[in-house]
Amino acid sequence: MTRFTPSHDYVNSIAISLVERVYLTRSIVQERSTGSTAGVQARILVKLQGRLDQLNEQIRMLPQPQSDQQQKQGDTRNGAVLPGSNPEVLSAQHQALEAEKQRLERLIQDASGTFPGVATSAVVISGNRIALHHIFIRPLVIGIRAVHIQPQRRKEDNLCS
Repeated sequence: MTRFTPSHDYVNSIAISLVERVYLTRSIVQERSTGSTAGVQARILVKLQGRLDQLNEQIRMLPQPQSDQQQKQGDTRNGAVLPGSNPEVLSAQHQALEAEKQRLERLIQDASGTFPGVATSAVVISGNRIALHHIFIRPLVIGIRAVHIQPQRRKEDNLCS
């Protein structure tokens, strides 16, 4: 049973919204000044991303492990055995680089304050401005267009006992 106040209003406010249009986005760009606290954090994020890019390039340039046939013959170019072609050394280097990559990715996620389903990148747009670009996996609702209706109470509808 619905309860009413002495003025015949609902105890809990009731409203009906008829949604006509929903506005969605997949990305948001925020510009920040490098002098602000958030700007300093964004500048650190830019440096971390630069280091991550360098690390990805190092991983890409690292020689791939050799097959057994290549290991027996030795990796030679122009008649000389290449240094660092030892499979154990290559494996250790690859593992160290991957561990550093994972650490940097965690730092970037913590510095950008992102949540699962959001990828954030920072770009320097001028000497004192940095843009944070947030990309969402699923669209994010940023607004609606709706008609809001507040039901009117009539005295003859009083169901209080």
